[in-house]
Amino acid sequence: MTLLIHVRVTDAATGRPTAVRIRIGGPNGEYYPPLGRPTEFPVGRNEDVGGHVYLHQKRYAYIDGGAEFPLPTGVPLGVEIAKGPAYV
Repeated sequence: MTLLIHVRVTDAATGRPTAVRIRIGGPNGEYYPPLGRPTEFPVGRNEDVGGHVYLHQKRYAYIDGGAEFPLPTGVPLGVEIAKGPAYV
């Protein structure tokens, strides 16, 4: 069974949505992309990857502050969210 979860990331200073790189993953390395995005995408040199990135052997998506994710129930998930170094 899956649930559609809405994720929204806001800037603490302004309260407005902010663009980030996000990864939601399962315990065995599964990647759960935002709704409508592919699980697999090209990762070769000079290949168009759209709003995705492959970094340190993991797949990530770029979102503009909000996205919906179809996620499995009953599975422990990890979430990684990153913005620029000024936000660390």
